[in-house]
Amino acid sequence: MKKSTLTILAILFLASCGEQGEIECIVESHEIYGGTNGSELAAEQVLRKNNGAEPGTLDPHRAEGVPASNVLRDLFEGLVIELPSGEYTPGVAESWTVSADAKKYVFKIRQNAKWSNGDNFTAHDYVYSLRRSVDPKTLSNYSSMLYPIRNARNIVKARGVFTAQTLTDAVVGSKTITIIPTEKLEIGDSIKLVLPQDLSPEIQSGLEKGSIKEKDLPELKSYKIKELGLATNKNGVTLSFEDGILIDLSPGSKIYRAVRPKELGVYAEDANTLVVELKEPT
Repeated sequence: MKKSTLTILAILFLASCGEQGEIECIVESHEIYGGTNGSELAAEQVLRKNNGAEPGTLDPHRAEGVPASNVLRDLFEGLVIELPSGEYTPGVAESWTVSADAKKYVFKIRQNAKWSNGDNFTAHDYVYSLRRSVDPKTLSNYSSMLYPIRNARNIVKARGVFTAQTLTDAVVGSKTITIIPTEKLEIGDSIKLVLPQDLSPEIQSGLEKGSIKEKDLPELKSYKIKELGLATNKNGVTLSFEDGILIDLSPGSKIYRAVRPKELGVYAEDANTLVVELKEPT
């Protein structure tokens, strides 16, 4: 009974605010909440929000964890917004179209889209942001989320050298090698056994001047991984290559990822038109 009485009193207290009864809404600071009409703003406009731990960073491409995500969702707006129902509604993009093969998205940026400092927001800003996200130098742990975009995975994976110890003496070509990689390899990746900077200064100079072509140097050949499977001892990975010359490998050899970074499949047709090209339909 006591609990019910307190609840009713609380309701009556709230109902009296803004209805010629502002005197009942005065708090210790003598501030009237809602004023006489119930919709007046407080003198100090501050929203305090509990966020738990401090975010590690507010860089949108490097942030991880819920605390950072909570803040970033308040700071930035996406091209589209997902409603509680799962449907999408316009965000920074006022409209968008999808090609017949579902591999090309064209977003129209709102004419009135602004940054917080008043600068106009353009499609070029999104191009910069998406390219920065997949740049290995950004050190983003979530860049793989952009893999559906054309060339995104190749750009992210282009990290140069990774060390691999060969488990057995082997040859590259129609045969296989077994290695212990320190970085994940996948079917379709290409590897090199030598890079131009590993060659003599004379050859490097010829490559730079164009008098020597990389394709004419067998030692710089790339080998595309056709098959990939765990070795029987579970300590290595067996790589089968589509073709290639025979090159002896010694234990402790270095193997190089031979991906050549390409342009990410995003571009601005004009200040208000963003085009995103996908590798495959999603």
